[in-house]
Amino acid sequence: MPGDPHLDGHAIERIVLTVARRSDEGRIDDVVAAFTDDAVLDAGARQVHGRDGLLEFFGPGRTSDPDRQRSKHVISNVVVDVDGDRATAWSYFQVLRSAGLVTWGRYVDTLRETDGAWRIAARRVIVDGQQPKPS
Repeated sequence: MPGDPHLDGHAIERIVLTVARRSDEGRIDDVVAAFTDDAVLDAGARQVHGRDGLLEFFGPGRTSDPDRQRSKHVISNVVVDVDGDRATAWSYFQVLRSAGLVTWGRYVDTLRETDGAWRIAARRVIVDGQQPKPS
């Protein structure tokens, strides 16, 4: 059962931020666990379904040394709208690598509260810009 919308909003914002952090750390199992079993990730030309699809998309078994993270996701301007056991979160993202800023855009996340926990049921990735890969 949904709780206080303010507390739920904070918990949802934390999920959005934690997914980015765990991705940077190479903790892909933790990233995938933040999504529902039937989640859909719409990344422009690519759409993946379910946790198995997400695991393949994010790269199974990838690990990184936290002191030498290859990417840094910077998430900002997270706005959350809670409606009962469903919510929407909008946020901006930037991805930094050793060459600098490589991509930026927006996430639109639809979340569901199931078994007392919020999880991402759908994520739409809108890329607003990208730097070409260095040659």
